[in-house]
Amino acid sequence: MALQIFETDPDARPAPKVKSEYTRPAFTFRSGMQRNRKPVKLDNWRIVAEELEPLKALAELLGGTAEEYSASAREPFHVLTETDSVEIVIDGAGAVEERMILWGPNGPIHECDGVEFLSPADAKGKPCGCPKELDQRKAWAQQGRGPKPNIPIRFRLAGLGYELGFGLLRISAWTFLPDLDPLKAALAAIDGEALCTLELEHISFINDKGEKIEYSKPKITVQGAYADAIAEER
Repeated sequence: MALQIFETDPDARPAPKVKSEYTRPAFTFRSGMQRNRKPVKLDNWRIVAEELEPLKALAELLGGTAEEYSASAREPFHVLTETDSVEIVIDGAGAVEERMILWGPNGPIHECDGVEFLSPADAKGKPCGCPKELDQRKAWAQQGRGPKPNIPIRFRLAGLGYELGFGLLRISAWTFLPDLDPLKAALAAIDGEALCTLELEHISFINDKGEKIEYSKPKITVQGAYADAIAEER
C-alpha cells in the first residue's frame, strides 16, 4: 500500500526536480587578477578553471601555459593567454543573464534587477531600495552598501566543439551596461547560435586631476549566425 501523506496535504508535496540544461562551467574568462591582494590589469585574457585538463586545450589554441596558481582557490588553475580577442559562440539572448548582486562572506546578501528583489523567494518582486541615480548606485556599491552588476554570459569557443563544455564570462563593469541591451537584441535577432568576437577593449585617458587612467572592459560583437559561418567554410 502506498503512502498517501501528500494526498491529505498537497501543498507539502515536493516540486518535481527540473534538470538544468547547464552544469558548472568548464572554464571562466577573466580580464584581471590579484597579486599581493592588489588588482592587476591584464593585456590579454586570463582563463581560470577547477580542473587543469580544459586549460591545456585552451592554451594550445590561445597561447600560454596551463598551471596551478593558487591551491586554495575554488578555481585553482589558470592560463595567461597570449590574445585579447577570441571567437566565441553564444546560444541566444537567454545565455546572457542580468542581475545586481552585493556579496557577503557566504554568498549574495542582496540580489535585484535594480528596482525589485530577485531573491530570496519571500522578497522577490518587492522594491529593493537601491538609489535611482546611477552615480549613487555606483557610490553605494563602492562603499559596500549596495549591489553592482553581475552579468554571467555562457558561451563556447568557436573551433573547439561541445566536448570541452561551456565557458563563462562574468561581467561586473558598470561600463558594460550601455552595451547590454544592444547585445541581447542582436542575439535575439539570430535564429540559433551566434558567432561573436569577444575582446578586451583597452581604455586610456587623462582625468581632471591629470592622472592617467587605464582599464580594460569586455566587448562582444555579434558577427552573425554560427550556422552560416560554418556553411561558408565548407
